[in-house]
Amino acid sequence: LRRRGGYCFVLVDAFAALLTSLGFVVSLHTAGVGESPLAPEKWGNHIVLLVHLGERRFVSDVSASGRRVRCAATASLHGAGGE
Repeated sequence: LRRRGGYCFVLVDAFAALLTSLGFVVSLHTAGVGESPLAPEKWGNHIVLLVHLGERRFVSDVSASGRRVRCAATASLHGAGGE
């Protein structure tokens, strides 16, 4: 895994492949992990998966960092074209 980023980059690809094989629509998005507010150089040090269920999107943060998400998080995307 040297020079390929953290475990999240490897795990999210495998999880995305699994969900896709089960018929889910998913998308990958860069993210950042660090203190709030996040320093600009930290942006892109993480990756998350969005699972698209109809009009709703759910964040799936697959990582080996030991952090635990105790509930499903819905995503609100902002940017070009409302995405």
